[in-house]
Amino acid sequence: MSSGHGRMTPLLQGTSKDGTFASGDGLGSKTSRSKASAGVTGSARGRTGQSAQPSPTPNNGGCGSFFVALIENRAKEVGVAAMDMTSLEIELLQFSDNHTYLQTVRTLLTYFPSELVLCKTAEGSRLHEAIVENHDLEEAKIQFIARRYFDENGGAASVKSAKGARKNMDITNKYVALAAFSALTKYVEHTQKIILTTDGLNVSFRHLDDYVLLDPSTVEHLELLADTRHGDPKKSISALYRTKTRGGARMLRQSLLQPLTDPKEINERLDCVDVFLSHEQMFFDTQRALSQFTDLDLICSRFVARPQHKDNRHGKMMLKSTLQLKHTIQLLPSLTKALEEVTSEMCPLLYLIKENMSDPRLALIAQKIDEIIDEDVSHSKNSSLEKIHLFFAIKPDVEPKLDLARKIYDETVEKVFQLFELYRQEWPDLGLKIEFTETRGYHVSFPSSNFGSAPPELVQIVKKGNKCLATSRKLSTLSLILKDSSIELFRQASQVLSSLTAFVVEHIQALYLLSYSLSMLDLLLAFADFVTLRDPECTCRPMFEDDMQAIAVKQATHPLVQRSCDHFVPFDYYISDCTNFQIVRAPNGAGKTTYLETIAVLAILAHIGSYVPCEFCSFTPLKKIFTRLGTGDKIEDNCSTFQCEMREIAYIEQSVSVPSLVIIDELGRGTSHSDGVAIAWAISEKLLALGAFTLFATHYHVLSNMAKLYPNVKNVHLECAVINEKLHPKFAIADGVGEFTEGYGIKLAAAAGFPQEVIDEALVIAGKLRETEMERWAEAPDQEQMANDKDVYAVAQFLFSTLRSTMSDNELRAFYIQKQNEFFNGPPPPAAQGMAD
Repeated sequence: MSSGHGRMTPLLQGTSKDGTFASGDGLGSKTSRSKASAGVTGSARGRTGQSAQPSPTPNNGGCGSFFVALIENRAKEVGVAAMDMTSLEIELLQFSDNHTYLQTVRTLLTYFPSELVLCKTAEGSRLHEAIVENHDLEEAKIQFIARRYFDENGGAASVKSAKGARKNMDITNKYVALAAFSALTKYVEHTQKIILTTDGLNVSFRHLDDYVLLDPSTVEHLELLADTRHGDPKKSISALYRTKTRGGARMLRQSLLQPLTDPKEINERLDCVDVFLSHEQMFFDTQRALSQFTDLDLICSRFVARPQHKDNRHGKMMLKSTLQLKHTIQLLPSLTKALEEVTSEMCPLLYLIKENMSDPRLALIAQKIDEIIDEDVSHSKNSSLEKIHLFFAIKPDVEPKLDLARKIYDETVEKVFQLFELYRQEWPDLGLKIEFTETRGYHVSFPSSNFGSAPPELVQIVKKGNKCLATSRKLSTLSLILKDSSIELFRQASQVLSSLTAFVVEHIQALYLLSYSLSMLDLLLAFADFVTLRDPECTCRPMFEDDMQAIAVKQATHPLVQRSCDHFVPFDYYISDCTNFQIVRAPNGAGKTTYLETIAVLAILAHIGSYVPCEFCSFTPLKKIFTRLGTGDKIEDNCSTFQCEMREIAYIEQSVSVPSLVIIDELGRGTSHSDGVAIAWAISEKLLALGAFTLFATHYHVLSNMAKLYPNVKNVHLECAVINEKLHPKFAIADGVGEFTEGYGIKLAAAAGFPQEVIDEALVIAGKLRETEMERWAEAPDQEQMANDKDVYAVAQFLFSTLRSTMSDNELRAFYIQKQNEFFNGPPPPAAQGMAD
């Protein structure tokens, strides 16, 4: 890595003939994706050795690939450095893990790295095994490099000098992460044949506690990035938010994978959405202006990283990036004007975004560009027009050799068209047209029907569809002159732009702030657009209560199901630390899974700062969200459905903390009935002890008896009706076990056409099993005392749920009297009704 623009000292003294790294030096040695303990060498699933240029992976939303380096110390502290190979933005993490390395694997899965760099001493270790055993990381090519490249002192010096580093970023005692950073930058420089400008890198340190932890199965089952059936991103939650820029798309993906935990940050985003919703003209003007911007992250990366050997391609790329940067800065006044009404009192975050767009350093960069670039030349999306702009972008008299190459090119192009006009006059019936491609240069084309009448002067005739492509010796000679002058022009342009590149790197922080501001603005506009496309009465701003451990949602709908279903039945939901464990019962097809998914999706949307599709919602800030949904096995892991369930449940129990949201759907159905009931009961008691908000959907009716033993367990069910001896789901949630949560399997079998004698026998057996179970529960001691305790707990829960009521004293007094009468004259009122009222 280079500080400034000096040349990088070669890290390797040679490579093997096949292009792979010299293992003796230790940078980028081969690895195996087979089990590390087996000690097998060879290819990483057939893809190791010399790194190829990174390409977007299907799992990361098309936002570019990541290179990740990680290392651990003896105290099981893991340091991670992740670089987005599109923007060259680097994230550092450091956290403690245990022998299972579950946290490390889950962290890696948020990036889906295309290449993974480990220390040579980690080969065959438990960390290596944990990574190899996870088939979600099978696309990552693992490379081992020597320990000396994990230099924490060098990493600390580089981070401190980086102008793009976040202000007030504390790297004290983050030596493991800094060591990973040092190794990653060296590895990227070597494999990508580039030189990273140290003081221009965009570095940030991420604390895991600042974001909600989502495991990969939750991301998959909730369809946050792609639908589970076809893997189509257009049918996912992310598709509901229409971003205008690539930076906004990347920030949306990051927000969905890493929702915020700080209510202050969430409310700052929501305040911005409120401003756009209340200022319609500002919303449309800002959206229109933002759609014209290019990918500023990519532009910055081209100024920060340069090839080890400059050539004409580098000059062309830098010239194009300079025009894009000029175009971006020229667009800022229109965007600033759209936000001119924003003040610091109205919305601090939007005001900060507007201030970042008015940074005086941006004016200095624009002034420096104007010294070199012609004022009449600008960025163009039209390829033909862009080529002309590139040739005449640099002002005359800046570099004599460049002016000479440009003059030769201009004169040669004129000769090409003169020659073409001569050919067209000489062969008027041939239907000649002139064309240009990068590979063939200037050439002529004519209809395939005239192939037989082509004159002998035309050579290299190639049929392509309904036309023929050809050239002549004179035209070919002129094309070679054009190619040589073009190469020389861009080579000289690379030299001319060196001073501009150094100046931009010196003020790169202003561009990083601008890039972040544009991406955040795009995200906030997408959040506002999400509301405008729906009925305003069916979306609401989420509330966050730090001092209340509860989640309350009224008239909730699933945004994806609502889009494809005209008659989605909304539902109310309430859970608190008084009833933190809820058992959900319903027949098949009654909507249990949709009910569970809706609660999790709404919680994620609320934590990213978006409005939520419901009439009212209030959340305690969550730290973790876990789901155990689906019934699929994993053949590549040699893992059955039940084994997959147990792995995910084991991870949940090891990782869950308060406050967390845990959603489990029909656990234990992959094994025998008795084993499934035993495991489901034991896991339920374990989750009860951990205190997380838990929704447990099951067909095991015996689990409903947990509500008799534990006061914080609540039974709910989805209602159904019987019409002509057939079950018809109402898709509405209600308290209690429910009338049709037992025996519905037999009813469905009868509806499917089972013989009546089989149905009758099944009803008799089911009745005997129920009688046996009821007798066993009737013999349990202290039934009356447990019922009394349950009633007292229900009253306390109801009173607790009214602590934050917005009713007046008189209204609240009347409300208490009403509920008191209901309590003594019938069953205790549900807490959810108290919150809804």
